[in-house]
Amino acid sequence: MKIRAKQTFQYENNEFEKGTVHELPGSVAEQAIEKGYAEKVEEEEEETPKIEPAEEERTPEMEKSEGGSGGTEAESGEEEGTWGKVEEKLDEEAPTPPTWNPTEDENGNLPDSEEVDDLKGTINDIRENVGRNENDVITVVTPDGEERGVWKHIALEGLFEKAEIGDHVGVRFTGISKSQAGRKYHNYRYELYDEDWNHKDSG
Repeated sequence: MKIRAKQTFQYENNEFEKGTVHELPGSVAEQAIEKGYAEKVEEEEEETPKIEPAEEERTPEMEKSEGGSGGTEAESGEEEGTWGKVEEKLDEEAPTPPTWNPTEDENGNLPDSEEVDDLKGTINDIRENVGRNENDVITVVTPDGEERGVWKHIALEGLFEKAEIGDHVGVRFTGISKSQAGRKYHNYRYELYDEDWNHKDSG
């Protein structure tokens, strides 16, 4: 299905920028539309009708003329194919909301921490092993009703261990830090509250 991105979002580590048109698997496109990330692009009128294979319109007389068992085998094959398509759709990865975590530019530089707005909102989704890197992501709904995705980093491991759907969270990017082994990593601060605003964790 062709869609036009209403806001920048990600699917399988690919970023779809606002206003661009893309072809996505049907179920993925429907989820993106349902979540407000995209809108359907209408096809040309002559392209929209999709005629199903003629086998589905066969008459009983046609089935009889081909012999008794042939029809049953065809129906069985069609049923297996249909359930196979259902399984394929279940295996398709749902799109993720626009990423909040700061990303590197073409030169490998990150924005200054002062340039990155804090993320505040309520958690409405937590997913594991997402995308090619099989990373975890938390979806946060901001007070303005927008969804943002927070991807797991070393400094956010405590948040991902204790966060639950319905919790309230505030996250701040504080810049780049260096471990004792000399390895650089993205550093964050966070405050986590349960749905009744009882403090759960900070880091």
